[in-house]
Amino acid sequence: MKKNIFWLTIVFCLGLMFFVSGIQASNSPDLSLETITVTPSPLTNGDTATLTVVVKNIGNTKSKAVPLFLHGDENALQAFGVPSYNGMEHGVAMPELGAGQPFTYSTTKKISLPAGTYTIRAVIWPGNKPMAAAPASGSESNLSNNEKEIQFTVKQAVWKPSNLGPKYKIPVGTVPSVPKTN
Repeated sequence: MKKNIFWLTIVFCLGLMFFVSGIQASNSPDLSLETITVTPSPLTNGDTATLTVVVKNIGNTKSKAVPLFLHGDENALQAFGVPSYNGMEHGVAMPELGAGQPFTYSTTKKISLPAGTYTIRAVIWPGNKPMAAAPASGSESNLSNNEKEIQFTVKQAVWKPSNLGPKYKIPVGTVPSVPKTN
């Protein structure tokens, strides 16, 4: 008899736990990092490029205003002009988002980066605390969809007579001469 009561108590407690956690999850915001893009791709050093991050509240209630942090290659973040959020990290403050509401951060700049591959990672951190701190309890129903990363390639610009400007254009059919030295 004692074994039956023990197992009934365990089953009852587990059921209650799942019921309560289901209620909490269904009444919580869920900020989801939907996309992070760099266009054009690949880009050439000197191109005008756009970094875009889209976040959406896929939860059932309004979210708190929280930061959207951007990490990765420091030179790439600076090239896109990503602002400093708290003096230590790059990012922007997101407003409160209603259920189903998106938020878009976008920046367009003429990019000056050496040829190579760069990484930028976007992270939503609930609770409006630095990344080193734990997120605020109950501020988010699902932390697994709060981060995305993108790699993009910058090619070195190829200089041709046609893109040097009118001052340096060489007429078609001519060969530049080099003065003789005696």
